[in-house]
Amino acid sequence: MPPIKVMHVAEITIGGIASHLAEILPLQVELLGKGNVALLLPDNEHAQVPEIDGLVVEVFSPAASRLRSAWTLSRRLKELRRTYRPDIVHAHSSFGGLAARLFGGAGATPVIYCPHGWPFTQDIPEW
Repeated sequence: MPPIKVMHVAEITIGGIASHLAEILPLQVELLGKGNVALLLPDNEHAQVPEIDGLVVEVFSPAASRLRSAWTLSRRLKELRRTYRPDIVHAHSSFGGLAARLFGGAGATPVIYCPHGWPFTQDIPEW
C-alpha cells in the first residue's frame, strides 16, 4: 500500500501554528517519505517554518482581509487537490479551517481541523 499524502493548510502561520508545524512536519516526512507531506501557507510567511528536506511547500498570496485570504487559500487548495492529490487535508486555525471546509476548498478529500486554541489558554481579563 502506498504511503498517504498529507497536505497542511494555514491562512496564517505566525506564532503557535508555526511552532506546531515545526514539530510535526519533520516527523511526518520521516514516517511518510519525501514528497508525501505538503504545506500550503502565505507566501510572505515561508520563513516562519524551517526548511525540511522532502517537504513540498506551496504558497498563496494573502489579502489584506483574513476572510479574503481564506477565500484565496481555498482556491489555491482546490488547484492543488488536482495536482498534488492529498489523501488528507490538515487545516490549521480558524480561517484555515474555513478555507478547507466551508469554502469547499477540500472537496471530497477528508479534512482534519485543528483550531490550536492559543487565545483560550492565555490569562486575560474576563471582560
